[in-house]
Amino acid sequence: LMIVFDLDSTLRNNGVDEQHTPFTHGTDHTVNENWRHWQLFVNATGKPILKTVRLYNQFVYSDTVILTSSQFGTSDWLARNGIELPDLIRERKSGDTKQGLDYKKPFIDKYRNDIVLWVDDHTETCDYVQSLGIPVVRVTK
Repeated sequence: LMIVFDLDSTLRNNGVDEQHTPFTHGTDHTVNENWRHWQLFVNATGKPILKTVRLYNQFVYSDTVILTSSQFGTSDWLARNGIELPDLIRERKSGDTKQGLDYKKPFIDKYRNDIVLWVDDHTETCDYVQSLGIPVVRVTK
């Protein structure tokens, strides 16, 4: 049985920066490599969302998973912020251009019978997970 957490805007506040995104650079936001500059920035400056981290800490000694669209740096960011590593970190592979739910759906479908709680900020993902009868904590701003 596993508890799944998203990273960005769930455990890590990355909403403070828009200037490093592909949108402000006029590049294609569907190309993973175009997010590299932003990824480096939030890995270095993103702050923990304390309320969600407290929830995460309640479950960290259970089978916890962080499923993130981030491509790299998750374990370093967690360690730098004094957050215990989960049992599994699943980061997006370079070149994966799927959006939001399309990226997470294969994981959800594969482990749907093992997931006992889902914690995420993405509405479409939360709706899908909840439609499968899995309890969801929706993180809002």
